[in-house]
Amino acid sequence: MGTVTAAVTVHTHPVHPTPFVVADIAVDSHPLVIQATVCHKPDVGDRVIGREVDSDSGPEIVFDVFEGTDR
Repeated sequence: MGTVTAAVTVHTHPVHPTPFVVADIAVDSHPLVIQATVCHKPDVGDRVIGREVDSDSGPEIVFDVFEGTDR
């Protein structure tokens, strides 16, 4: 499994109500840009952290939301 670093910005779409995240993610220093929908918009100060997990279909990036400074 690679080393994942991510900078994630949460956006609200101007038309669709579902928030989405745009993440500039590097896996082993190889940059990837990922856009994914999220079930709710995190509050200001929440942390959204991307991590790589193994699945039946191969590696996936999963976003975890932590309230405030909780980890």
